[in-house]
Amino acid sequence: MPYWRFLIMMARGTMGPMIPIMRAATSRANVIRPGYDVRSIDYAMGHQVCLEEIEQKMLFSQELF
Repeated sequence: MPYWRFLIMMARGTMGPMIPIMRAATSRANVIRPGYDVRSIDYAMGHQVCLEEIEQKMLFSQELF
């Protein structure tokens, strides 16, 4: 697979009105299909950012470098 080195983190709030759950699932599947390595995390919140998400993004970025 040509994209094995690309790691992608997708995060979303499960109670957010902006992106329906099925659209998020379809988006994730479309990114995985060509071979990207995707880490998808759902948070019990709306369309916002929480401390747990920031911490996960920091850990994720440390894995990249």
